[in-house]
Amino acid sequence: MERHIRILGILHIANGALIFLGAFSAVFLLAPMSPFFRSLDHAFRHAFIFDLGIPALKVMATVLFFSVIVPLFIGVPGIIAGCGLYWKKNWGRVLAFVVGIVILLEFPFGTALGIYTFWVLLKPETAQLMTS
Repeated sequence: MERHIRILGILHIANGALIFLGAFSAVFLLAPMSPFFRSLDHAFRHAFIFDLGIPALKVMATVLFFSVIVPLFIGVPGIIAGCGLYWKKNWGRVLAFVVGIVILLEFPFGTALGIYTFWVLLKPETAQLMTS
């Protein structure tokens, strides 16, 4: 069971790092589009007599928020939980359980990792191996 805990820690670190990398790549992909959104916003304001109510800059801010900030709130705790599991800390077990619940929605890898997380962490031997 000790091997499963270490493997689970490594998988959580890898999953969190991939999410973190995806968030930063979204920044580098969306940041150059900022002038395009500004010109689009300017065009909408001058081309239409009526206001659409959704300026393009607000759309860009929303896209950036959901593609950068939200993944960071999943990726960073996943990395921390993976480190805690790798070092067999009890707080890592608790945090990995919470992260496992959240990543169930990341189909297919997150779902598999979440199920594996529950399988490893809900065994009685796991609680005995973890230190505080």
